Amino acid sequence: MTQEEMPVIFIEGMASAGLIEKYWIEECMGGRRVRIHVKTIDGRHLVTKCIDKRGSKRVIHVLAEYMKLSRLIVEE
Repeated sequence: MTQEEMPVIFIEGMASAGLIEKYWIEECMGGRRVRIHVKTIDGRHLVTKCIDKRGSKRVIHVLAEYMKLSRLIVEE
């Protein structure tokens, strides 16, 4: 599967719309930075640029919350 590089805000938007199936992180640049990988519900593999670990914690939190909320919105 090929991966496409996307901005963090784009991936967060996809999560809020219920389009993200799962996500994970990968260390890069000596472990001080990470990139976030996501698999979409249609099978695409998206990845961010390397970002600071502290900032990635916020992104992971946002992805988790948006994924939960999107399920509730779709059910309503």
